[in-house]
Amino acid sequence: MSCDNIDIVLDALTIMRRLFRACPWDANGKAIFHGQSEAIKAIILESIAHNNIRVNVQGLRVMGSFINTLADSKGAILPQFAGLCMPFYTAINSKLQSTELPQDIK
Repeated sequence: MSCDNIDIVLDALTIMRRLFRACPWDANGKAIFHGQSEAIKAIILESIAHNNIRVNVQGLRVMGSFINTLADSKGAILPQFAGLCMPFYTAINSKLQSTELPQDIK
């Protein structure tokens, strides 16, 4: 994320999380932001890789909320979004193995 002001980044991530948790649906039963899933993925992955721990934590929260919107009513990820999950898993696994991440976050 190219923004130098951490508070703006955190605010943007918080707004994203709230939108995902509210999960506005269109008339076809599809979340209105599913069409931007690749751009959303890029933002989330950047936040997890960010050098600020607060951004990392909020990015993980946003990712969880976003993934929930990609699932059907039984909790299975919709097939058209299955490809998004592996990059998220890789980012989380890498962050968890990181030595600079505090144990209470892990």
